[in-house]
Amino acid sequence: DLLKRGFPVNAVDHKNSTVLHFLVRGGDYRGQSAAVSTILSAGADTEVFDAVGRTPLLLASAQGSARAAQVLIRAGANISVRSPSGATALHLAAINNAPAIVEAVLI
Repeated sequence: DLLKRGFPVNAVDHKNSTVLHFLVRGGDYRGQSAAVSTILSAGADTEVFDAVGRTPLLLASAQGSARAAQVLIRAGANISVRSPSGATALHLAAINNAPAIVEAVLI
């Protein structure tokens, strides 16, 4: 288990993406919310911007990853942060027809 061996959960790749960025890509998939929760419990930072200026929540909202977005919001991810174009998680969820994310942001 990488976490037990001290895997640095906030390490970034050459695009400044963390493991959270990778986990929220590609829409919802089985086990996603559990994986995101596990990484958050290990101390992952929800506010790291990747090379194009997206936090994991902004990326999840743009990709329609509702389960991951809900976990991030419950963990305290900043719903007011803006992408380089000025969009918030709410804007991105609405644009990408992700009503579950819209609801999570508004509640």
